[in-house]
Amino acid sequence: MAAVAVMPGSGKHRLQLLGVVIASGEFRLKTATDTYLDQPDRSRVLAAKAIAAAAAGTVLGAAAAATATGIALGFAASRGYPLALPGPAIAGYAGGTVIGSALLAAAGAGTGSLIRQQTSAIVAVVAWGLVIELVVGATVTALGRFLPYTAAAMLAGDTSGGGMPQIPRGVIALPYPAAIAVLAAVAVALAAVAALTTVGRDVT
Repeated sequence: MAAVAVMPGSGKHRLQLLGVVIASGEFRLKTATDTYLDQPDRSRVLAAKAIAAAAAGTVLGAAAAATATGIALGFAASRGYPLALPGPAIAGYAGGTVIGSALLAAAGAGTGSLIRQQTSAIVAVVAWGLVIELVVGATVTALGRFLPYTAAAMLAGDTSGGGMPQIPRGVIALPYPAAIAVLAAVAVALAAVAALTTVGRDVT
């Protein structure tokens, strides 16, 4: 009998792009001025956007994990295949999908606040995920697991040489808490840089 691994995937780029749209949309739609007049503390506005993005990411991540896991378990049961992973591991990867989705969406909010021009922010996110991170990870495999998309993908159950886009071979997954810490640090760093630079600038 073939073994079926149940590992919910993660729409990494889409989750960060969600945060980008949430944060940069006000600049594109010219509503940022009204928001800042209503709430002059721009750091609070940025924090609120990051929280909103994280909440949306949590919902989408939970839906993705439930759907992927449900389909895989249903397929395995219908064919009589044994599972390659125990229940706790499946639950851990599902939880990793939810946590990774929330933190990547929050990181997207920081990116969208740092790069106000929405198209430029989207291009930057896609270029990082599809080109820069893959090249760096493949070139310096010891560094690869500390990169945000790779950490999020492995937190959700992708393995070295797997995933979409493919994680470079030779990259070793971080321990669960460390992967979460990496993603949280990226989200906080992007928000902090945005708060110190672009958030305080004129919106016109």
